[in-house]
Amino acid sequence: MGRLVGRAGGALVDQVLSSGTQLLLIVLVARHADPTTFGAVSVALIVHGLLLGLVRAGVGEIVLLRCRMIRPAVHREACRGLFIVLLAGVVSALCLAAAGVVVGGEVGPFLLLMSLAAPFVYTQDLLRYVAYGAGRGEPAGHRADVTGNVSGRCDVKPGERHGAFGA
Repeated sequence: MGRLVGRAGGALVDQVLSSGTQLLLIVLVARHADPTTFGAVSVALIVHGLLLGLVRAGVGEIVLLRCRMIRPAVHREACRGLFIVLLAGVVSALCLAAAGVVVGGEVGPFLLLMSLAAPFVYTQDLLRYVAYGAGRGEPAGHRADVTGNVSGRCDVKPGERHGAFGA
């Protein structure tokens, strides 16, 4: 029971940090930008949020479920998911950049900024899903081990114990 509460607490802290930083960003932009700039930033964030939702549904949720169902294959599923999410991040980045160039105006530069962030945000999001799927739902500060294991060691054989996933 204590472990379940700890995981739930970790997930809550992670979500508060994620949503809190987004809220802080919006409040800072709203306080310091004119209405046109605020609208442009909002449009770019909405487009980015839509793409992130698609990647979460198409990759993150599937990896989470597969990691929970097939515990010995967590590394393999994480590597597959990481490859797919990086590919989706690059494709999304190219689409956002193209849209930023085509749309131009006030929104264009913000879409270009989102295109730079997309692959990194999608990767971080997937790694969070992998951590939860592997039963390691610690707060954001503890993800370095998961990141190192997934990106640095994708040759782990199913059933092999290693780092954060091996416990």
